[in-house]
Amino acid sequence: MADDVALWRWGLVTGAAVQKYVMNDPRPIGVNAAGQPAARQDDDNDGRLTVKVWPGTEFYGELPINERVLAVAENNDLAGQRKAADGRWVPATRTCE
Repeated sequence: MADDVALWRWGLVTGAAVQKYVMNDPRPIGVNAAGQPAARQDDDNDGRLTVKVWPGTEFYGELPINERVLAVAENNDLAGQRKAADGRWVPATRTCE
């Protein structure tokens, strides 16, 4: 679940909030069975989005602006697209270690 300033992770057994990921205008992408979420964030209100990833409760990092993440795989890889040198969007994956 997302609100204007955070993405929330909920415990399925208890129904209670487990983790709050502070973000500006989060746009969830997905989460895998291990609980690794990924979300897009509007960094500076000019329409540019970055992708942020958390393996569990620790913030992992963010991808550059020219990356699109469309899914979080069960092995924690991110599937999506990247911009090629000629400007086309091409398939791409990222590994989260």
